[in-house]
Order: sequence, then C-alpha cells, then structure tokens
Amino acid sequence: ALIPVLVSATLLLIAVLYIPALNERMFFDYIDPKSIDWEFIFSEEAYESVNTHGRNVTWDMLLDRFFKGHEWMGSGLGTAKGWLQSPLNPIDAFALVHNDWLQFLCEVGIIGVSIFALFNIMVIKKSYKTYQKTNSIEMKAIALLLAMITIAIDCHMFFENCFGGFGFCVPFACMAIFYRFEKFEKKERLLRIS
Repeated sequence: ALIPVLVSATLLLIAVLYIPALNERMFFDYIDPKSIDWEFIFSEEAYESVNTHGRNVTWDMLLDRFFKGHEWMGSGLGTAKGWLQSPLNPIDAFALVHNDWLQFLCEVGIIGVSIFALFNIMVIKKSYKTYQKTNSIEMKAIALLLAMITIAIDCHMFFENCFGGFGFCVPFACMAIFYRFEKFEKKERLLRIS
C-alpha cells in the first residue's frame, strides 16, 4: 500500500511542476509559473505562496475555537460545522471546512482521528494481505480497488467535504463487496476440500 501512495505523491508533484493551469491555480499570482521547479516546491517560499482561497483563515479560526483546549476528545460532533453554518461565523463566505481531517480533529480530537486513521490503515492492510494470499483474480481486483479507494478518499478529505456525501460511502460499499466475496471464496475453498 506504500507504493500507490508514493506513486500518487510523485505524480502530484510532477503535475504541479509541469501543468501550467494547475500551478497557476495553486500559487498566488506573484509567483511566475516558469520559476516553479523541484527546488521551489520544497522551499519555504512555496509553502507561503500556496493559494488556499481563504481557507487557511477558516482553518485557523476552527483550530482556535474548537481544537485548542479540547485536543484529546474534541469539542463534539457537529460543533465546527454547525458554527460555520450559523450566524455566529464572522466569515459567512465559508459555510464548509473544505478539510474533513481538520473538521474531524476539531470535533472528535486526537483520539477520534487516531481511531479513524487506524481503521483506514487496517482496511488497507487487510486488502494488501488478501491481495497477496488469494489466487482469485476477482478477489485480487476487489482488494486492490478497496485499498485504492480508501487511500483516494483519505487524500481527498484534506481538500473537500467528504463526510455526509456519496464519496465517503464508496469505501464502505466496496468493503461490503470485499467481505462478501471473501466469505464466498472461503465457502468455495471448503467445498473443494470436502
């Protein structure tokens, strides 16, 4: 499961470097797209010039209001999102967090995020083990698909709102298919033995 993550990260860096429309949208206007190279990507200047379209202001407010002082257990499910969508939010342009990991961290704390991350790691690990041990092409495909979807949703959660949307349900639907196929494969193996 480490290989797909490394490949994805490399492809993302290459895309930022060589697709002008992407790097123009990613960095503020004062950065010349021709000056973006490997050295720039890993510099402090690149970090400071990423255009979050104002999301960083919302993220800082959420961390100050809902995470600080509630680091371990969070401030409660729905508190951050509810506050963003209420009249109490001073920046009414942002009614959503656009970073589910941050929202989750604010609402359920380090313990909740750790449990969720551990669950995702276990799903990927189970998929990898199944992929390695099975001879069934269908089971290999489903195991690979489950791992890839889980990694994709985990990455997508850094930039969008997956909770409560269809995209967040896809890994669970794939997991149900995975376990059903696994159960079917075990029954088939037992029938062949007897």
